[in-house]
Amino acid sequence: MKNRIIVESVSVGTHTLDIGFRTEGDISAYFTDERIFRCEYSADISALPEAVAVVPFVCSVLPLVWLTDAELTAGSIDKDFHDCLPHVRRGYEDMYPMLQFRGRLKAGLCLTRVRHAKNCAALFSGGADAFCTMFAHLEERPALITIWGADIATCDTEGWHNVSSRAQHTGRQYGLDNEFIKSNFRELLREDRLSALVSKSGDGYWHGFLHGIALLGLCAPIAFTGQLDTLYIASSFTTADKGKIKCASDPSIDNHVRFCGARVVHDGYDLNRQQKIELICNAAESTGYTPEMHVCWQSSGGGNCCRCEKCLRTIYSLLACGRNPSHYGFGLWEQYIGSSRRTVLREATYTTLWNCISERLGQQPAESLPEGVLWLRGRDLRRLQQRYRRRPAALLSRLRHLVGSRVISPAVTAAVRLRRR
Repeated sequence: MKNRIIVESVSVGTHTLDIGFRTEGDISAYFTDERIFRCEYSADISALPEAVAVVPFVCSVLPLVWLTDAELTAGSIDKDFHDCLPHVRRGYEDMYPMLQFRGRLKAGLCLTRVRHAKNCAALFSGGADAFCTMFAHLEERPALITIWGADIATCDTEGWHNVSSRAQHTGRQYGLDNEFIKSNFRELLREDRLSALVSKSGDGYWHGFLHGIALLGLCAPIAFTGQLDTLYIASSFTTADKGKIKCASDPSIDNHVRFCGARVVHDGYDLNRQQKIELICNAAESTGYTPEMHVCWQSSGGGNCCRCEKCLRTIYSLLACGRNPSHYGFGLWEQYIGSSRRTVLREATYTTLWNCISERLGQQPAESLPEGVLWLRGRDLRRLQQRYRRRPAALLSRLRHLVGSRVISPAVTAAVRLRRR
């Protein structure tokens, strides 16, 4: 049986959007039992035409459609969006030549351009990349769009309260409008099976294939109701990483996305992580407002754990700028900085980001830095990791992780300990 996804119903309320759908063929195994795609918007979307209303759902399943050579059927679709898809698909094809991207979207075309003014918006998670984009375009007065259901699970009400409250506070500080979206788009998919489907890519499905296009698609109704000219999405990486790091949000994909007359701009790709942190710190000084960032993927409650690799990356960057991380949302950093070396050596994947931090740390007087970060100052992280991973204790730790600690005999452990002496 051919793989198919069929849109069966489109229901638009004042603030809600429901898409009923069914699946046919092997593609069904990649979905949970839920067959209603739901979104809630803080904006009034009651005037939304069906051709725009289906865009969020289409974007949430589009990579899967291409990867499984499926047919996605809808009644109608925004013409700008439909016409951009060949260019978007080419971005995926160039990024993942080891995979095939086929399949097609079958829908009637509808022109829904509503652009009357140079309004703009920016996806705003409250992280370092998002703050950098906000500050870089502050004079354009972008509306800040924050999404519940991406990094913050829809069941994490405490986390969402904290994240949305900080976003609203940021909006008030700078006189910017806030837009909020809640969606179950991730809950519809079996991401473990999808990551297995794309295992040849070397990346997981969410990071490598879905999050960029899905988050942009959720913003299509706001592009229509807010008469947007430009939608900014902050870059995670930089031009120096081109060809080295794969990511679902990339200029080769994002910059081709269009809907309702609005264009998408993948912003900040010319800046590395350390330069972004410095821009944020400088903006904090000039405006008198120090932003409380949320960068953590691991903690619930919408806070920063201060001990995962992503938290530590930002903490080290702030210290390299001579700033106190406590002022930027990392209140517990001093408790974990002493043991951070092992976490970074073991878990840091994006060494180019860390080496920018290392270089900046080298420009700071050693006596002005906490002892826990001096090990990285002016050093190449990749070489440090190579040396660390050759250590017997590190080898044993990795072996335990792979096969389970109960399989490792006491004799092996004793031999490793003896060698360490």
